[in-house]
Amino acid sequence: MGLGLNFEIEWLDAPGVSDSALRRTWARFVLRNGARDGSAITECADPTAAEAVRPSVYGSLLPMGEWILRCWPYLLAERREPGPQPTTQRRWRARHAWRSGREGMAFPDLLTVPHRERVVFGWRPDPGPLPPGSVRFLSEGEVLLPPAAARDILVRLLKTLVGRLAGLDDPRAHEFVAAFEHFYGLSDAERRRREIVARLGLSPEEVDAGLDRLVDSLASAPCDPITEALLDAADPHFLAVDCQAARRWWRACEEGEAFPRVLGRLREELGDAEGGPSRLVPPWEVGWRRAQALRAHLKGALRGFVSDGDPPARHVERLVDTLVGNGGQRVRTRRLEDPVLDGVVAWAAQRAPLVVITRRCGRAGRAFRLARELYALLYEGDPASSFARIGNISAHRALSEANAFAAEWLLPVESLRRDLGGAQGVSDLEVLRVARRWMVAPQLVGHQVRNHRLATVEGDV
Repeated sequence: MGLGLNFEIEWLDAPGVSDSALRRTWARFVLRNGARDGSAITECADPTAAEAVRPSVYGSLLPMGEWILRCWPYLLAERREPGPQPTTQRRWRARHAWRSGREGMAFPDLLTVPHRERVVFGWRPDPGPLPPGSVRFLSEGEVLLPPAAARDILVRLLKTLVGRLAGLDDPRAHEFVAAFEHFYGLSDAERRRREIVARLGLSPEEVDAGLDRLVDSLASAPCDPITEALLDAADPHFLAVDCQAARRWWRACEEGEAFPRVLGRLREELGDAEGGPSRLVPPWEVGWRRAQALRAHLKGALRGFVSDGDPPARHVERLVDTLVGNGGQRVRTRRLEDPVLDGVVAWAAQRAPLVVITRRCGRAGRAFRLARELYALLYEGDPASSFARIGNISAHRALSEANAFAAEWLLPVESLRRDLGGAQGVSDLEVLRVARRWMVAPQLVGHQVRNHRLATVEGDV
């Protein structure tokens, strides 16, 4: 079948197209899933032939090539997920959705997104109905490729366009060929530098003098799993501080004791019992149910940390220390300048993790941060990726899961229901009483009451 995605191109005359570069690159083309069955990703319903299904589309491929040259570092290196804000979503799609480069021509809804050690090409059908005369694409699927194979697909299309434009005396054609030659001739150091900018989620225009120095330092720095995770998650404006702290914590982990058996066994048992959460389940429900599952499990395994009516906040730090400490203190408080990152878990292969609370806070705040890090210890699938999770708004699903877990772990909803006694409304004074009883912040009590619809809180509309 060849490469993961194969372009089949038939160049066509297009006398009605005024732009000579677009006219030269006008084609009937099919994009096929070469990694599997060779099916047409460009399969579509033709509005000019009573919705007859055909595998090909018509148009110029030059705009797509220009878009690839602009976005190639993001297509191959930017693993950050978009945050929930509409502007962030639009910027992310402009860098990863092939329709961003079509200039009004028909093209399937194809995304190219790096994910861990692979690059994902995923496409989905157009929902109907569409405006009259619109081409409706029908295919759905995805292909996962090594980065080198994904790059080969992009380069092969670019080379095909360069060959087609050879000898054409046109400014747009000259600009495209020059941009390709510049791209193809980049040194390894410059290529690495551009990939770092992409992994930080920055556009070239955003790299000011301070960020330029940061990018240069990262391009020449040795890579370790913690730093790699930070590149894909942490706020770039505070990354220099984060990287220094990360390396210190990484060294502390490497010098620590062996990975604790009790933590490894507990992770395995919880994973086996759950069988893996569905991405269709809301994140708050995943975190809530995992807290309940852990409580039920610990009542048999580590009974001293869980008892009905006893505030879990009283024991959360000792529980974390027991899981990771092997008898030594592994929960530390360290100052970190990042205004968002307030708790991390640092890991080293086969060594005991290190839990770091990065800002001093009150008893209730510390208990909540520790409960979130307990979630990372037990449920993060890739230990190296958990370091930057809490400080990353783009990882909003994982953060929502961790927040819901911490809330349910520290204030079980069934215990809260009993404390409220079936009241329909809860005063601020009652919220404060429950918060003191369970050693948590009043905001957490209000969250649990509202989220589980136990009652209305005074002041709610």
